[in-house]
Amino acid sequence: MSIWEDIVKPLASLKYLDNWVTQAGGVAVATSGLVLGSALSLASPWHYSCLWMPPSVSLLAVLIWFIARGIYWRSGGGRKIGLAFDGFRIPPDDWVEVRKELAGLFENPPLQTRVSLRIFPSTMIATEVRWKRTLQRYRLSNIFRMSAATLLGDDKKTKIDMHWTVNIGKVVSGEFLETVGRLAASISTNQRQIATHRDVLKFQAETAFDVLLYSLAVIEYANQQFEAADVFFRKLNQQLSRRTEFPHQVLLNIRWLHALCLIAASEFPGNSPPAAEELLKARELCEYAVAAYGHDFPFLRNVLARDLFYLRDIDAALEQANAALAVGLVEFELDSALLNHAVLLLFKDKYEESAESWRRLFVSPNLRRFNWQDLIRFADHAYQYGYPQAVFLRSLYRKLVKTDQPQSLVRQLAAWFEADPNRRHLQYVFYLTSMPNLSGAVTVKQVKSTTTRKSGAQSKSKRQNRRRR
Repeated sequence: MSIWEDIVKPLASLKYLDNWVTQAGGVAVATSGLVLGSALSLASPWHYSCLWMPPSVSLLAVLIWFIARGIYWRSGGGRKIGLAFDGFRIPPDDWVEVRKELAGLFENPPLQTRVSLRIFPSTMIATEVRWKRTLQRYRLSNIFRMSAATLLGDDKKTKIDMHWTVNIGKVVSGEFLETVGRLAASISTNQRQIATHRDVLKFQAETAFDVLLYSLAVIEYANQQFEAADVFFRKLNQQLSRRTEFPHQVLLNIRWLHALCLIAASEFPGNSPPAAEELLKARELCEYAVAAYGHDFPFLRNVLARDLFYLRDIDAALEQANAALAVGLVEFELDSALLNHAVLLLFKDKYEESAESWRRLFVSPNLRRFNWQDLIRFADHAYQYGYPQAVFLRSLYRKLVKTDQPQSLVRQLAAWFEADPNRRHLQYVFYLTSMPNLSGAVTVKQVKSTTTRKSGAQSKSKRQNRRRR
């Protein structure tokens, strides 16, 4: 049994090309070199060639094999994933089928140019030191190791033992890594009824595929490659939607991280919107986020409203703001929605309704969480953008934070109030005796850093000060 397990069985697995990178492949190459060297020595006219030619040819063959193996591991485009399988209890044919299934899942057009799969012998990741060395030496994004003791149990369920390491490529917080590990573990905990042996192999590949998709999405997200992360998250959501018993809270956390990727293009300073084509692309991604996750995260509608404003579609922006307010937002999410609502109504010349939203906003205890410096820049930009009503915002924001106002701005606001009697509603708001005093309000620098982001849906309200006007 030992000879079968140690020699015959590994050599038999070499009928599959991928297995030639293993130790068994090296032994087979060395043995073939000896045989070839012996044959050449018999035909050689040189004396004593039978002594040096077989080991020389064998050594040369092993050297070529070693170099070719290194090239294979270092080659490949996109994110490289190292795969290792412990198959001492499993027939080699089964592991090959799993690899084929897994490779097939990555062959659809959005993924095949972004991922390269490379097979590694399990001995190269047998210890923590070897695992880390392999990850760094071959610049892998992920090493995934799979082992299984029994394919089919009495209960017809499969439990797969999986180990993986994610190379994010940059420094992130321990909290972020802990969250990533917890969610990945939830994804790998996959059980279902198994009917046939073929179903078992497919089941193994699909489970590994889901974990790898999440790992790749996290790597791209942490490196702020949001377009690539979006590709992996979309496919992951398709996969997880097939699981009937997947934890809902875990699914919400994954969806929130995907939503952050989708609205990343909508995060820009209030006075510096992107070019038209980029803005249209941002709106398209944000519309997808609202359609896919707007029910779970209604604040996404505020981000879409902001994009629509910069595209001069005030009616559509106001529709999104109204929809956001209609779902019962709370705390800072509600405040941001009220601010959007008040500003958009102002630009629609609905002064009385706008004034009511301002009054509701001013009683909030969260006003200091707004980035007032960016809001002032937005107001100045909107005025130059063709919205004369923004003169009210320019003066109001400066008054709230006790910033000196140019006399020219004071005169412009007074003239604007006098030009239309209906604007008296906003004039009352401007001169409220209970006006909030935000002097000395701290302006938090908006840094796009994955080290401070969380994927948990419970922490989403803490990040909303990034996405507002």
